Amino acid sequence: MPPLSSLFNNAQAHTFSHQPKQKKLNRVNNVRHLPPISAEKALVDLFNKGLYSEAEQYARKIVENIPSQGIAYKTLGVLLFLRGQTEESLENMQIAVTLLPADAETYGNLGILLKDMERFEEAVSSFHRALKINPDYANAHYHLGCINEKFGYFEEAKSNLHCALELKPNLAEAHCVLASVFYNFGRFEEAELCCYKALTIKPDYTLVWNNLAAVYYVRGKFKDSEKMLRRVIALKADSGKAYHDLSVIKKFTPDDSDLIVMQSCKVIFSSNYSILFCYLHIFV
Repeated sequence: MPPLSSLFNNAQAHTFSHQPKQKKLNRVNNVRHLPPISAEKALVDLFNKGLYSEAEQYARKIVENIPSQGIAYKTLGVLLFLRGQTEESLENMQIAVTLLPADAETYGNLGILLKDMERFEEAVSSFHRALKINPDYANAHYHLGCINEKFGYFEEAKSNLHCALELKPNLAEAHCVLASVFYNFGRFEEAELCCYKALTIKPDYTLVWNNLAAVYYVRGKFKDSEKMLRRVIALKADSGKAYHDLSVIKKFTPDDSDLIVMQSCKVIFSSNYSILFCYLHIFV
C-alpha cells in the first residue's frame, strides 16, 4: 500500500479550529461504495495535500464502513496526535499495527507517540519492531538515538544516530542530538561540527544555536557563546533562557548596562522560561 510518507516528520501540528474551510468532497459520504484500494488512495491523497480536516472526516467514514482498513486507523492516529489527543491517538495506532503488521511506518508512528507520552520502554520496542520490518528506516534509528541519549547511553545513541545519518544525511535533528552525544564525551570540536552541519540544513534551528553557545562556553570562548545566544534572541525574542545565559556570560565579559538589560529581560520573560538547552543543560 502507498505509505503515508513520514506522517510525523512532514506534517506539522495545525490548529484545526483555524483551518481554512475546505469544500466538502462528495466522496466522504460515499465511502461504502468504493472498493478498499480506492478509499485508501483517496485518503492518502487528502493527507498529502494537507487537507487534514477532510482527511480526518474521511478516515472516520472508512473506519465506520470498512473497519478492516488499517490505513484509516493509521491516519486517524497521526491526526489526533497532532491535535494533542494522545489517548484516542494511541487507541487508533494500536489498532493500526494489528491491521498493518508489515508496515514499518505504523510501528514507527506508534513509537513516536509512546515516546511523547514518556512510555520509553514501549517506544523502544515499537521502534525495534519497525526496524525488524525495515532496517533502513532512518527515523526509527533517530528516535532510538534520542531515547538512548536521554538516558545517558551515549555509545548506543551514537550508533543509532550514525545509522540514521547514513540513511538520511539531511536529518538536522539527528546532527543536533549527535552534537549532544559528542559533548557528553568531551569531544567539543566534533560537537561543534555537528551543530554546524545541522545549521547548514536548518539555519533557523534555535536549539542548535543554543547548543553551540554551550559548546563555546565550556571551551572558554565567551564572546562566541554570546554571539550564538544573541542569534537565538534574534530568532525568538521571548527566549527567557537565552537572556539568562547571556547574563551569565556577561560576568566573564562585563558591561554593566548590558548586564542590567539581560537581568531585566530574564524577569520579563520568566513566564516563557523554557529550557532551550534541552540536551546540554549548561547554564543551570
